[in-house]
Amino acid sequence: MHLALYSVLGATLQFGRLNSRSGMAHWTLIAIGIIYGVSDEWHQSFVPGRNPSISDLLADAMGVLMGYAFTYWLLSKRDVGVLGYRKR
Repeated sequence: MHLALYSVLGATLQFGRLNSRSGMAHWTLIAIGIIYGVSDEWHQSFVPGRNPSISDLLADAMGVLMGYAFTYWLLSKRDVGVLGYRKR
């Protein structure tokens, strides 16, 4: 579940980068997604019956990376023509 939800976050960060004029670096956006996962796990320590988990945090981080990378790959494919040459 963590992997799927955080992959959506990673994809959203990549889409947001496209519409941004700031030109944030890829690693900055990925770090933002992972820091959000860290804060999510930290907040779970305050909820009765819930505990933060390193395995959940790793799943969060992998989800951000996978969603970001997949969206980057998908968007790079839309700029390629029929014969595999980049459109100008």
